[in-house]
Amino acid sequence: MNDYLIIALKTLLFLVVILVIMKIMGKREVGQLNTFDIVIFFMISELFSLSIDNYNQNVFKVLLPILIIFLVQIVISFLVLKSNKLRKILEENPTFIINNGIIDKEKMKKLRYNLDDLMQQIRSNGIDSVSQVKFAILESNGELSIIEKGKENTKVPFPLIKDGKIDDKILKILNKDDKWLKDKLIDNGYDNETQIFLCMLEKNDHLFIVEK
Repeated sequence: MNDYLIIALKTLLFLVVILVIMKIMGKREVGQLNTFDIVIFFMISELFSLSIDNYNQNVFKVLLPILIIFLVQIVISFLVLKSNKLRKILEENPTFIINNGIIDKEKMKKLRYNLDDLMQQIRSNGIDSVSQVKFAILESNGELSIIEKGKENTKVPFPLIKDGKIDDKILKILNKDDKWLKDKLIDNGYDNETQIFLCMLEKNDHLFIVEK
């Protein structure tokens, strides 16, 4: 078979394969790539590139490692969904750059996030001063989420409880403890946190609760 035709057919095949993989992985991985997902896509694209360059190579020798990588990604994504500990290892935690209008310079330095980047992101959200920012959060996918003062609906834009588990770090930010939260849950008719899928503290100190 003509070499150019082989390259063209391989390219079309790999295009279909990558589209199927991205479809199965879902919108979250496509729109919000974390470090692990980026590594996966780099490995797959590199394997495709090597195979196209070496057009005499059997295509199934390329599809096999790609299938293995894809299956590993699916399994790890499932485990991350079930395990907070594994999620913390594989995914970057969202970080407050601005909390209650105060810039955390130490965290910016640790993340190598400079002031020019911060101000550019603030301006792109239609805000011209840091004094107008209630929260600025560097998300796990590298995007900066900004909540303007007066427009926040919660005390802190993170759940106190996620899928039945209390987030002690968020309680610490609020200067609260487990006992305070459990007492609030009892006041709302819940025996313990395992009954809760999502719990957030609203600006009026009421709990917004979604049951499991």
